Formats: sequence, structure tokens, C-alpha cells
Amino acid sequence: MAFIELKHLQKTYNQQQFVLKDIHVDIQKGEFFVLVGPSGSGKSTLLNMIAGLESISDGELIINDQRMNEIPPRNRHISMVFQQYALYPHLTVKQNILFNLKMRKKAKKEQEERLKDAVVLTGLESFLSRKPHELSGGQQQRVALARAIVNDAPICLMDEPLSNLDAQLRTQMRTEIRRIQQKLGLTILYVTHDQTEAMTMGDRIMVLHEGIVQQIGKPLDLYNHPQNVFVARFIGSPKMNIAKAICNKQHLVIEEKWEIELPQSISSSLPQLKEFLVGIRPEHIQLGGNLQMQVRSIEQLGHETHVTFDMPCESWTAKWSGQHPIDIGTPLSISIDPQNIYFFDRETQKVLL
Repeated sequence: MAFIELKHLQKTYNQQQFVLKDIHVDIQKGEFFVLVGPSGSGKSTLLNMIAGLESISDGELIINDQRMNEIPPRNRHISMVFQQYALYPHLTVKQNILFNLKMRKKAKKEQEERLKDAVVLTGLESFLSRKPHELSGGQQQRVALARAIVNDAPICLMDEPLSNLDAQLRTQMRTEIRRIQQKLGLTILYVTHDQTEAMTMGDRIMVLHEGIVQQIGKPLDLYNHPQNVFVARFIGSPKMNIAKAICNKQHLVIEEKWEIELPQSISSSLPQLKEFLVGIRPEHIQLGGNLQMQVRSIEQLGHETHVTFDMPCESWTAKWSGQHPIDIGTPLSISIDPQNIYFFDRETQKVLL
């Protein structure tokens, strides 16, 4: 039996336009479950429905075999960590961490015991007497995390908790949150628009777009086997290159520009002489071959090189390991292995193979 069950959850504000539609998923105890999607996809709304901060228009929320639709937030035994740390500026770190326990009139001995465990886990032992304005962004985020830990709730909801931090600190905090989650056995539902966070932190990922679930699965399953164009382009950086193509027997013609010979095992499953979409990940474009392109821009990242070039419909990106001293305007020969091409229906945007 799943620990958290979202049974066909829906949210609408006017009985006509759905903010969330038919969200159906089971989440296991101790799972790190990530909700990812662009702004406005419904991620935070779904989290607030689970917390009880938003009403459920239709469907059921089951936690540990109990229906939660009408249960008030304070009785759901859920902690939350928000994008804005919501620390009280006039209270010390210790007072902020213990604030909810004090409001619930927990015994002082219990408060101290929980405080000790939480600050050790979050590395805040030497900051307890400081005020929030004396802390860095990462330290403030640790305080918010420690406050959630002392509540001793089995479920923790996190809404874009790292988005206000710089890139290096985000990487560090991703590791810390994952370590704490595994040590405490927390069930975490984590909202982000950052696919890198989703890929590196989640046991499973739910991709949302315009309130509709696009795909649910393990990070590498979503990367290697996207079910539609949206997931294919959202998961992966740089994003997957997409173009129109047509198949004539075993000849794949991409944007009337490139022709690639397909093995029969692939071509026999494709529509013939009917336009569809192909997708190629940047790392699957190889230097050397019979396909021609001209460099429009180049990004030297040290460990890898990103090269952008024009296709008839949109610009494409190739990603190559290492450093490549290439000038803008340089013509290059490239190749694409047919086994690395994704095929999508042009109308439904769903995967063909």
C-alpha cells in the first residue's frame, strides 16, 4: 500500500478551467518525489492541496490509509520548506527552529533533544544565538530545514527551496537535503522548475505541463524514454533538438537538408512519406561524417563545448566533451547514429517508437 495516494485530484477555480487535471500517482514511504515543470504548470498548487492550504475540487488525497480532503493542515502531520525562508527576524536561530514546538507547548526537554539532533544534521551548532540577518542565504535555508526536521513529521513538502541561492550553493544544498532525507527516512515531495535538481535529487519525477501529468518515472527513464516532445525537451540540458522529417523507405530526410540511412528495424515502424518529428540530443551529434553544418555560436565551458548552428525551423545545439577551438562561421562535418534518434507524431507530439 502506498504511503501517499493522489487519486484523480483536480483543481479548478471556476468549474471550467482546470489548474490541475486528473493527477493520479502513488508515492512510497521514504521516497524523494519531485514535481517538475515550467512556471504555471500547477506544481505549487498541488503541493498546497496536499498540505491543506488549497481545497481539492475533485478526487481524493490519502495519506497512510486515511482520507485527508477535509482534514485541517495542522492535523496532517506535514512539515513545509518554502522558497522564502519565512524566518522571524527578531528571533534567534534557536528560537526560529523551536517556534512551532513552543506553540504546540512541547516539553522543554523534548524541544532541546529535537533541537540537538536537527542542528547536528544541518551543521548549525555554532549559529544558534545569531539572528537571521547575520546569516548567509545558505545558512538561512538550513534554519528553515532544521525547523522542518524538529517537527518530526514523516512527510516534508519543499517548494522551490533552493531557487534563491547561487549555483554553487544550490549544488551543495542538494547534496545536504538528500543526505538528511535518507538519514531520517523522510518522504519528501519537492517542487522545482530546475530539471537538474529533479534529475539529481529525485527517486522519481512527475513532469507537469499546464496542469496535466506528462510522465512519471525514474530520472534516467524520463531522459532515455520520453513519452512526448515536451518531456524530451524539458528533461536534459541543453534541450533536445527537434525538427520535421519524412521517411522514404529507408531514407530519413530531415528538414529537406540532411539524409540519413535507417536500418530496416527502424524504418519499418515509421510512417512512410508522411511528415513526423525527430529528436536528437546534443551529445548525440558527433564530429565527422557526411552531414554539413555551419557554426553560428560557440560556448567553451572547459569540460565541454556547446556549438549552435541553424536548421530551417530553429537553431540546434551540439555538445562535445572537452575543448574544441572552433571559430564562428566554420563549416563542420557531423554525423548522427540512427539508434540515437527519437521519433514523434507531429500532431499528438507523442513518441512513435
